[in-house]
Amino acid sequence: MKSYSSRFSCCTALFVTLTCCGIAPAQEAQESDPAPTRYGTGGKFEAEWYHDAIKGRQVVGYGLCARCHSQLPVPTKSVGPAPPGASLLVNQTGGWIQGNSQAIWVQLDKHAKASLALKSERSQTMARRMGVVDENGASLIHRDQRCLACHASFPVSQLTLDQQAAERSDACRFVIEDFGTVEEGSVKAALFGMGVSCEGCHGPSSPAEGSTASSWYQPHLDPKWRNLSSEEKLSKYGYWDVRDRKMQARICLSCHVGNVRQGKIVTHEMYAAGHPPLPGFELRTFINQEPRHWKEMEEKPADVRDDYLKKLNLTFDVNQKHQTRQMLIGAVMSLRETVGLAADICDPSVSSPLEKPSAEWPELSSFNCYACHHELYQPSWRQERPQPAGAGRPTLHEWPNALVTVAARLEDRGDEYQSTIQKLYAALARQPFGQPDDMVEAGTAIRAWCDQLAADLEQADMDEAYGQRVMEEICNVGQEQIYDYDGSRQLAWAFAVAYRDWNPNAKKPQVGVPFEWIEDPEGSVEEQLKSMEEVYQFSLLVRVDPTTVTKFEDLYGDTEVQVRDAMLSLANYRPAVVKKSFATLRKRLDEATKRGADPDAVSKRDGPVIRQR
Repeated sequence: MKSYSSRFSCCTALFVTLTCCGIAPAQEAQESDPAPTRYGTGGKFEAEWYHDAIKGRQVVGYGLCARCHSQLPVPTKSVGPAPPGASLLVNQTGGWIQGNSQAIWVQLDKHAKASLALKSERSQTMARRMGVVDENGASLIHRDQRCLACHASFPVSQLTLDQQAAERSDACRFVIEDFGTVEEGSVKAALFGMGVSCEGCHGPSSPAEGSTASSWYQPHLDPKWRNLSSEEKLSKYGYWDVRDRKMQARICLSCHVGNVRQGKIVTHEMYAAGHPPLPGFELRTFINQEPRHWKEMEEKPADVRDDYLKKLNLTFDVNQKHQTRQMLIGAVMSLRETVGLAADICDPSVSSPLEKPSAEWPELSSFNCYACHHELYQPSWRQERPQPAGAGRPTLHEWPNALVTVAARLEDRGDEYQSTIQKLYAALARQPFGQPDDMVEAGTAIRAWCDQLAADLEQADMDEAYGQRVMEEICNVGQEQIYDYDGSRQLAWAFAVAYRDWNPNAKKPQVGVPFEWIEDPEGSVEEQLKSMEEVYQFSLLVRVDPTTVTKFEDLYGDTEVQVRDAMLSLANYRPAVVKKSFATLRKRLDEATKRGADPDAVSKRDGPVIRQR
């Protein structure tokens, strides 16, 4: 076991100085206060949570965070849980925080190696194909502003560019065009070495040189910080509200889908050069595989949680289906950001912080890749299903539609959703790849509709009955409609999230433990989910022992193998098999409900398990 005495002395000194921060505690709710609001609701426009929040503030790196958030080790077979009282911070906060968040991130989270990915063999090949090289033909892709926008924690506007790079590119036969090369000294700093770290999701934490802006690092050391409202933390200190489900999803989606205003765009050129396809994004599934390095509100000690809720006049019901709510809201935000990305590329009034924005309409990466790049055989399921924008008119990525259809039906907005999305299809039908002005107009309408649906989902009473309805509706949509691989995988992921949330005996995702797909199925529902592995590549991470790591490929498996397996799954995908699988899932669910038993207590002999053929 490791010794924790040195950490005690360091953190004791740290906490002695906490009262110097001068944060006024939040007042406890009085009878005259307004009605309490539900925890995790609210949200801000992007201008407030991103652009305004980064002004006058800068990234200082993860080093300071380790003082508190790496006091405990990540539990493993060789290093067990820390002894009681090992973390002063956990004790001081009454168990509010995790105590090993940064350790989990460093050892297990792929975000920590995001910048290392830019030096992988695949990235080197991409650099040569795109001309992102120096005068000797060596890769500069790890210094390319377009790549660091997502592979590092720095806002693009704060990256210092090499002013001589453009001059060298004019005379260099290897370089096609310089799109913004970051100074070499900057990327050698340790700040870049750990990829997407704390400030990549919480916002720049310290004042920029010469700035008078208040920032969140020093104030957040004070125990009173907990009792500040999320709005005050954001507006006064620039601390992004990751507790708000809409904002949390949009922070993630800014990279996992893209964002013009933040300079985060994976272009068709990048895909052609070898960038792996971005998979469909299901927020809760990705969090579970990440793995999660924080405590959810329902996991925090009840007395500390109740005190927090009282002081901030918030409500939180531990019996609600919180993961299901997050999954549904994340799905709605996925559609919002997917359509919004395309609309912003079309809109000349939307600016990008990139030195030379590389995306212009039509940007083919915004469209469903497999509408063009797909297997060729007859008869084809692709020709059997309706073409919403008409034959020969590619549509945007369709995977967000599947779960939004579910969410809309649950809130009695199914017809409304169809009429709203038709505005997008009409714009795409008017000319190949859409009429830009109409795309902007459709994007505005869909964004507003998504915001309203997300607000409804925030307030919905997601009790046990609602959780059951979610699973039933997923099964209904899965067997009624023909979705592509990514779309139907969204439904399968979502069913698994809702099922674990609904069934008290199902295995639950734990902090710091990468959650695998169902390994040892218990009962017919889990057995059917397990069988769907033959159709999908459910796990996005291939893990090895981190102590043996010398390069990116060693840590997360061979990237080439992962991409190959994903392509094989796509080529072998058959919607008819998937529709039967969802029909079987619905049957299992209905049988369990009728018996009033635990969902996994249903006999495995109740009908066949549908498998890929």
